[in-house]
Amino acid sequence: MAALTSTQSGNWSSSSTWGGSTPADGDTFTINRGHKVTVNSDERPTNGWGDITVYGNLHLETNAQFRLNGRITVWGQNDGNYNSNKWFADGDNTTAGLFSVTGSNITVEVRGNNADQHGIWVETQRF
Repeated sequence: MAALTSTQSGNWSSSSTWGGSTPADGDTFTINRGHKVTVNSDERPTNGWGDITVYGNLHLETNAQFRLNGRITVWGQNDGNYNSNKWFADGDNTTAGLFSVTGSNITVEVRGNNADQHGIWVETQRF
């Protein structure tokens, strides 16, 4: 398992989105501010993706299939060190995080056991 961090906007499965690494089962991810990472295909590894921290935008489009075995945390307005009054804008590293979905035939699966924390957490407090 690796901890990957976005280096640019792009498709989830593209190694260039993650600085040359290809996502693998159980990996954890950080999507940096200003980066839009798009899921538009079947991204369901056997056990699922680990924890995902979203300062940019995790975007699911038509036909996205996504399996999570951890927690997605979206930092909307404040990450504890940074205040922002701006909605997410692709390429702007001063804007808030976003979890967005457009289109149809989109599935988000959550795997794991009851002792683990799973789900989507959106932190929107400013102060």
